[in-house]
Amino acid sequence: MKEKMSQALGSAGFILFYIVMLLFCFAPLLILDRPLLFDIICILIILGSRYFGGIVCIGLYIWATVKVFSEPFDVFSYIFLVFAALYFLIFVIPPLKQMFTKDNSGL
Repeated sequence: MKEKMSQALGSAGFILFYIVMLLFCFAPLLILDRPLLFDIICILIILGSRYFGGIVCIGLYIWATVKVFSEPFDVFSYIFLVFAALYFLIFVIPPLKQMFTKDNSGL
């Protein structure tokens, strides 16, 4: 995704990618309402490590989804649900689809 945005928009695409990633990081942290140090550590892990960060981000989204559905809905709940849907459509489903489809190009 970063490469596509950088090719399409140049340096602005690179900056825009990191802004979008920060928004994806803040969505579950906004719902979880944990201490600031927890938020900073989670954001550094998510942005700093590709694979472990992905696992942490999925865990945060699942934790926040459980919390959203266990409490009354407000504006932040709806914002989170939009970001959660986009996160799973962009970052979770494509790798799973690639993992479970048969690739016969190497045979």
